[in-house]
Amino acid sequence: MAKGAYKNFIKSYDTIRNVLRHLYIYGCYGREDFESIGISGRKYDNERRRILYFIDQELVNENFISNKKYIGFKYDMFKTAENFLVNSYLIKTFTVNDINYFFLIQQILNVENRELSMKEIMDNLSEILSVDIDMSTIRRKINKMIEQGIIVTRNVKNRKVFNLVEDFFKDFTNDEIVKIFYAVQFYSNLALISVPGYYLMDTIKNYLKHERNYDFNEKEIYIFKHHLLNRIIDDEVVTCILNCIKNGRKMKFYYRNEKNPRVVIPLKIITEYCYGRQYLFSLDEMSNKCSLYRLDKINKFSEAGDIGTKVNFEKYNKFIENSWCAVLLNENQGLIEVEIDFFIDESEEGYILQRILKEGKWGTLDKIEKGKYLYKIKVTDPNELIPWIRSFAGFAKVRKSDNHNLYEKIENDWKEALKNYGAI
Repeated sequence: MAKGAYKNFIKSYDTIRNVLRHLYIYGCYGREDFESIGISGRKYDNERRRILYFIDQELVNENFISNKKYIGFKYDMFKTAENFLVNSYLIKTFTVNDINYFFLIQQILNVENRELSMKEIMDNLSEILSVDIDMSTIRRKINKMIEQGIIVTRNVKNRKVFNLVEDFFKDFTNDEIVKIFYAVQFYSNLALISVPGYYLMDTIKNYLKHERNYDFNEKEIYIFKHHLLNRIIDDEVVTCILNCIKNGRKMKFYYRNEKNPRVVIPLKIITEYCYGRQYLFSLDEMSNKCSLYRLDKINKFSEAGDIGTKVNFEKYNKFIENSWCAVLLNENQGLIEVEIDFFIDESEEGYILQRILKEGKWGTLDKIEKGKYLYKIKVTDPNELIPWIRSFAGFAKVRKSDNHNLYEKIENDWKEALKNYGAI
């Protein structure tokens, strides 16, 4: 194959991340539109081909408008909770040796059904492949499989021996394994990282089919509110951040279209489930100041060395603890109080009260009189509450204040909506 020729598989998921995100979120970007955001026509063509190679064609929506082709995805949260974007991670490339060694080592250990030394594994591989095997390559592969929890090792008479891990499910009944499957199905759509959960579900289904000869028909039993699939696109970024936090390491990445990388000490991940956005709350290495970064704008990321002295998170938590979502505290300004009147018919609209109590975070809700409640909250930036307030429509009315202009902003929004669409 000629150098630079198109290939379906790629080494880095970064290659498709941005195109995939735009196709899912917007669905109104044509080839020329991608060029306007710095993605060349050729790159768009290649990434589109790769993405559509793995995504079920029934989920792809293609439209032609004025001879321009627009691609998006079709998804109905009431029909399925399955995140089809997980299939895009199957795009990673592997060499022939990677595949051969990964499966053959497991097959050899399974057939022998006993612990084997490195030499015994090497001899078996040489016999099967009829070629000389490089021991350092096999050692690296086995060490990786140990790290992944596929193989276990121990020392016997001053030599290492290897075996497959014990069957985790051997003491579980089929019904118990099915219950585990549905627990994984639930948490896969709630956890910070979703990809491992989806792979585990595939593993469980294959285990039941091939190891237990059990005919398992998966059912869709969950529906999730605010189930925005695009968060899974950033699972690799989230994994890197969590590893840095756990192991006390710095993180290096490029942000937006900047030419120079940033190096930070990750402190926390903030997730805005309603809108599918995620943020990194961190301490900048150079300025020693707190910063927030949107995860969907981070690329070319990696761990970047130990942080040395342990960071006291509580020292910096004050900058975000009163943020409705992701705005840092301005110490010169302090917190701003917002007051909202809710007008509710308790006999028929009690569910609205429950929603306020559930979603209102650290705010307080007091009954003023029959059918009227006052909600109070102190936040870093009142503007972050606007989408939440709008979602209550006529039930909520923000009180005017000298400290913010929420009342005026929301009033102007409603006036503009009436002007554009008329009374409904």
